[in-house]
Amino acid sequence: MKRKAEDTIEEVPAKAVSEKDKEFNELIQSIENNTFVGNKITICGLGPEESRKEDALDDNKVIILANALKKNSNITNLDLGFNIIGDKGSITLATLNTIDELNLEGNNIKIEGAIALAKGNFKKLNLGINLISCNSQGEGTNDEKEELIEAFAHNKTLENLNLEGCYLEEEKHGEIIGKIIGRNTSIRTLILISNKLGDKILEHIGNNTILERLSLDGNNITDKGAEHMFQNYGLKEVDFGRESTLTEVGGKLLSGHSTLKFINLNNEGMTIEQLRELFPQEIIENNTENNDTNYVDLSGNINYDE
Repeated sequence: MKRKAEDTIEEVPAKAVSEKDKEFNELIQSIENNTFVGNKITICGLGPEESRKEDALDDNKVIILANALKKNSNITNLDLGFNIIGDKGSITLATLNTIDELNLEGNNIKIEGAIALAKGNFKKLNLGINLISCNSQGEGTNDEKEELIEAFAHNKTLENLNLEGCYLEEEKHGEIIGKIIGRNTSIRTLILISNKLGDKILEHIGNNTILERLSLDGNNITDKGAEHMFQNYGLKEVDFGRESTLTEVGGKLLSGHSTLKFINLNNEGMTIEQLRELFPQEIIENNTENNDTNYVDLSGNINYDE
């Protein structure tokens, strides 16, 4: 009997999984028997933190799910956001070769799991709101961090990486992200919003000609970062967001960038008049009532849904 799906998405509430194992077993059977309809599975444990343990998917269930998925190549998109998946489950998920998109936002994944996933064959990977720089004892060791860098640096399939809100700090982790950016040759979209990173992450960006979209909202990028970015030939869209402190000096560098098509600049470091002077032929739109965000569209033809 085929399971019903809507728009190729199978919704399995985590509450149903935990309260009725029958639902989870039916899902597993449908995957193994190739009667599952659609190419995406969503098991989201989003809910109050106090009820997360009861409602969410854990490592044991994830291992069962992963083993079933190895028998079904039709499912290519797996959304397991906001569960309680840890390193054990992540290591098993990393062995899946038929999953193109994997969302693990808001789980309990630390550096061991992140290393394993970075070695996977995913095209789109969301590790947002996970302590990927920590181990079970606290901050990851230097050897673990180096292994994380190497794993991402040598990945040849990953095109979209989301590290939003991973508690990454400039002094501890800026060099790690910088090396990943400088050495990876496949990632086209990198999301780093809501961390506490700075100019270090851009020190090696001149070596990268593949990265096209970089989202930095919530980090502090200065004119020094713009100087590093000026050495890059490939970036098309950059979101500096609300925390960056770029001034007219950095703005002049960005205005001369050879490939940038869209820039989101914070208004605190530059006035709208300065922006209009730097980008006289471009579309400049103030997008908020409080005049704190300016969008500089250097092409007039950006698809914001990509």
